[in-house]
Amino acid sequence: MSYISAILKGDNVIVWERGEDGERVEQIYTAPFYFYIDDEEGDYETIFGSKVSKIEAPTHAQYRKAKAKCDENGYRMWESDIPPELRVLSNHYYNLPAPKLHKTFYDIEVNYDPEIGFSSVNNAYAPINSVSLFHYWKKEYVVISIPPEDGWTEERLEKECNAIEPVADGTTIRYIVCNTEKELLALFLVEIEDSDIICGWNSDMFDTPYVGRRIVENFGEKALARLDFRGAMPRWRDIKSRLTQKIIGTTLDLQGRVSLDYMNLVKKYEPGERPTYRLAAVADSVLVNDAGEPTLPKLEYEGTLHNLYYSNFAFFVRYNIRDTEILGGFEDKLGYVELANDMVHISCGIFNHVLGTLKLAEYATINHCHYNLKQVVPNFVPTSPADDKQIEGALVLEPDVGMHEWIGSIDINSLYPSAIRSINISPETLIGQFEEKVEAAEAIANSTSMPLKLQLENGEYIEKTAFEFRDWLLERKWAVSGYGTVFDQHTKGIIPTILEDWYATRKKYQALKKDAGKKAADILSKYKTNVPPPKPNERGDVDYKGFGKIL
Repeated sequence: MSYISAILKGDNVIVWERGEDGERVEQIYTAPFYFYIDDEEGDYETIFGSKVSKIEAPTHAQYRKAKAKCDENGYRMWESDIPPELRVLSNHYYNLPAPKLHKTFYDIEVNYDPEIGFSSVNNAYAPINSVSLFHYWKKEYVVISIPPEDGWTEERLEKECNAIEPVADGTTIRYIVCNTEKELLALFLVEIEDSDIICGWNSDMFDTPYVGRRIVENFGEKALARLDFRGAMPRWRDIKSRLTQKIIGTTLDLQGRVSLDYMNLVKKYEPGERPTYRLAAVADSVLVNDAGEPTLPKLEYEGTLHNLYYSNFAFFVRYNIRDTEILGGFEDKLGYVELANDMVHISCGIFNHVLGTLKLAEYATINHCHYNLKQVVPNFVPTSPADDKQIEGALVLEPDVGMHEWIGSIDINSLYPSAIRSINISPETLIGQFEEKVEAAEAIANSTSMPLKLQLENGEYIEKTAFEFRDWLLERKWAVSGYGTVFDQHTKGIIPTILEDWYATRKKYQALKKDAGKKAADILSKYKTNVPPPKPNERGDVDYKGFGKIL
């Protein structure tokens, strides 16, 4: 069995698992409270080759006291910032495949009072009047709605919705008609009971926190726990702008059950940016047939959604269902939730790490050090406010428009990883930094007489001319980056080793993809006469347009 999520609760770690038999179970582990401190006689080795001893504590309170005491006495601590729940995931689930999670895509519709205006998460006055769900693992749609008037039954609603447009073959749908929002929310909570992941579009900013607000309004604050797994409690969190750090919204973080926002997954995994991330626009560009026509366009109506609710309730409900159809279509074609699932389990992380840029890579690196090198890693050292700024990226120049002669282009394969490997950039291979930075690297490369100053990691300064430094560095088998940072070349570093392994794995899967493309082309050619089979390009991609569907 593999895990869905994990939380620290008191002195225990609760892990929710999804097994091959389809059952979700709860495992409770005694929390591993330990870290390391410098000790020349220690039994453990760090990535720098120094010795450390292990400090263990039986309870969370004693663990905090032990860290405070070591900090007070000036002891350097190692791995004291790794949360116990992530230690459990690494200790018990490393190298296990990702589980087949129960994914539910959902969308809510909210009523509206023209005198008050549109509701929001921070002013969630309006009741939810319809919620559509798509239980992806069993291909079942469920729509729970409150009619604006009497006379509506499940049978009537199903008949009229089907007359507008039935759901796709291979799926089923259940219609549930309610009288009150309280009943709707209670049924919604029952529907997601077996869901490991709930996922919407822009749901981090609206659907999930809005449902949370309405649950509190109808059932009280304690009832918020029903959105989560038993034993976990959702937490409110302010969302800040990355640029200004101003609060731009409020969301609700689930601790056990996973809440994902498909819009954020698209932004994360797609190269480049779209001009708009409206669901309709993305659906019309992603979910298309061979002729480029949208297969799941948003349903169009005149006026406002509020008016539609009262004037054409069946169309209103069918409109609600369409959003979950689109999300299911995204997962069929893009598979971004499954990609996130795989990435989380490769690193033994949690789903909250998916949208970040560092955490999953960080924990994958830590696991490599633990399992492959049998070494302890240092604590994370935050940068000072003066150094905490955006790092310059690639230099992009505006092109001169027009025809040009003698134009050349260079595309270096995996540029950044290749640069890291060639200079052996890794924390344990870092020797020091030239104060002159880029100028130092250029002067050493050109063997000039420019005086330079190198600060070693131990704080010592060495001053020589660039010409003298060139021979001095070669004797020691040290390399200088273009920024003037010096790295040891004697032993391959941890980061280059990991990148080498990842690169080899990437090449392996590229070969498998290319082979699969050729096999697909051979299969498709049997269903189209007098047309040569499509040829895969260098990456193994195949253009299937014109080959129709396999019947």
